[in-house]
Amino acid sequence: YSQKMVKSSLQSGAFKYIVALCLLYPGSAIFAINPNNVTTCLGSPAVFTCVTDVSVPINWLINGTQVQSPPPTIPLTPGPGSQSTLSVTATNELNGASVQCHYLSPGSLTVVPSPPAYLSVQAPPSAPTNLTTTALNATSVLLAWGPSSGAQSPSLFYRVLVTSGNG
Repeated sequence: YSQKMVKSSLQSGAFKYIVALCLLYPGSAIFAINPNNVTTCLGSPAVFTCVTDVSVPINWLINGTQVQSPPPTIPLTPGPGSQSTLSVTATNELNGASVQCHYLSPGSLTVVPSPPAYLSVQAPPSAPTNLTTTALNATSVLLAWGPSSGAQSPSLFYRVLVTSGNG
């Protein structure tokens, strides 16, 4: 069922009445789960999910443009409902993009969009700064460095690769 609120005003002498009716259309869906905002790193997947309360095909829009190869709509079991999950690779071009799912309401044959979710793409950090090494003994070395620059979030770890060689 889908809801539509209808308001009407009635004038009777000095009193004004406002009547609000909630109309339900059988066969229409509502979003049980709207897509959420996603923040991810450049090149990583960004995943958006929509769920409706009845079985309807779900389509996707990115910046108001229909996704050409939408992911499949999966019927929920048990009971009625549909789920669709859109996964896109985070690119600079998609930074700030609005993402919406929508369906064609079977009760009223109107397109019903979800509220928009937004994609925030973060650039990877640069290399650490001020790298210094201090030999501790024949098999150990102490590494020290300063923070990377340009990152929108702090680096959680660095991977150190040790190789043997001369010089």
